[in-house]
Amino acid sequence: MQSDFSILFQSEEEATRWVLIFYYFLAYKFFGEDPAGYHTVNILFHFFNSLLCARLFQVLFRDSRVAALSGFLFAIHCAPYEAVYWVTTAGLLMGTTFSLCAVLFSIHYWAAGRWHLMIGAIGTYAAAVLSYETLGVVFLPIAFLWWKQKRFSRHYFILPVALIDVAS
Repeated sequence: MQSDFSILFQSEEEATRWVLIFYYFLAYKFFGEDPAGYHTVNILFHFFNSLLCARLFQVLFRDSRVAALSGFLFAIHCAPYEAVYWVTTAGLLMGTTFSLCAVLFSIHYWAAGRWHLMIGAIGTYAAAVLSYETLGVVFLPIAFLWWKQKRFSRHYFILPVALIDVAS
């Protein structure tokens, strides 16, 4: 990847992670072999994911306190330590970013019905799966919870969504 971009289309082992491979290609062009740049980008991804988590809770519960607490807990939680610390786990951070964006795009599409929001949801969902395959499953439970929210009080969803937040 460092010298030949065409390997993106030849490697069978990493064939499902095109977005991640493209990220490493660009990152190498900017940072070379210096790990400080990669680490800084990982920290920025984690910070952005914390903001996206807070935004998701704001959309789901319409409560700024719950949203702020959710974003803060996501930011300080020790589970993504390796994803932030290791250069090789940037795919998890990128996949989380794209997964959260896909959920937010989908929720806004269902609320507004604008087709460009659905295209954004499909694009970010595809980018999530092409960054880190297993993150594609986070989309369905959160979307289901939002759909059910229209029928029930928001209090029914605080525990399940909090568990999804901690699990992610």
